[in-house]
Amino acid sequence: MRRDPRVRLAHVHPPGPGGPPSDVPVVPAAPSAGVSRKVREDLRRGAPRCVTLDDPAGARAPSKSPAVPPADAHDPTASAHPVDDRPARLQGVAGPASVASGTAPSVDPMVSSAIVDARSITAHHPLGTSTGHVVELRGQWDLLVRRALDVSTLAVELAALSEPEFLSLCDWLGDAGRGLPFRFLSVHAPTKQLALPEPDLVELLLALPPVVDAIVVHPDVLREPERFAALGRTLVVENMDGRKGTGRTAAELGPYFDALPDAGFCLDVPHAGSIDPSMGVAHDLLDAFGERLRHVHVSSVDEDCHHLPLTAADEDRFGPVLARCRDVPWILEADLPRR
Repeated sequence: MRRDPRVRLAHVHPPGPGGPPSDVPVVPAAPSAGVSRKVREDLRRGAPRCVTLDDPAGARAPSKSPAVPPADAHDPTASAHPVDDRPARLQGVAGPASVASGTAPSVDPMVSSAIVDARSITAHHPLGTSTGHVVELRGQWDLLVRRALDVSTLAVELAALSEPEFLSLCDWLGDAGRGLPFRFLSVHAPTKQLALPEPDLVELLLALPPVVDAIVVHPDVLREPERFAALGRTLVVENMDGRKGTGRTAAELGPYFDALPDAGFCLDVPHAGSIDPSMGVAHDLLDAFGERLRHVHVSSVDEDCHHLPLTAADEDRFGPVLARCRDVPWILEADLPRR
């Protein structure tokens, strides 16, 4: 039976460990305050558009997903003009979730064919991007969020890969966090320029606002993994690529999860593919830690394991693995090629 594309996962965090997908209809986010009356009227009539920051008029090709019906006009609690009480820097970027909304969350309709087909799940699947590959904007969180919104309002990973970036992100989230429009938000903890004592880093991670659904860590930089157990199910451990000395396979990740019994798992698909091009390692990781799976990273990588736009060959190679990850967000770690 074909699923209604207006139905998507209600809460992607936390789906597990072992939790079944929650296929509950969700009322999507309200249109941006800057969306024209014509676009709003089209949306109410059922002509959905992908409204993004660089396309405020919604001129791009329409989404294939039917529009969600607007709130009942006779409902006295429904508001045609939801109040945007977020920080001024975010007002007009994307509307907060509202029971009176009538548009589906925005996903760029130009994304890769395998992801869109995905096989045919982005109408209800939480797809988003990481900010880590936008090197020229590192640390400029306002601009990075706007860039991420051009891809999707459903999910984002704010990548603070160095300790200075992480400290600036902590300050920024304290001010802007409550107004972010994403349904799922992860923070990638720093992996380089580490100077803080590990207990101090854990304390800062614990102080991140509730809007943060997941905190991704690299196992190879955890000196005393058990210290991070205080983060509970918000902590997510990522598998490593072939450059690292540990954390690459299920056997190497096992001791970390023994020390962190509540932690989730982030499957970095190209990392696993760099270890084993047949994707056997990726399937082994899902066999071992699938009940912990919180989200996945998707891209291609070069010979040095630097993230690249997803290639057609990798779309096909990753397909069977991604088919096992339909109930969690997919985070894109590189720009997708326009096709």
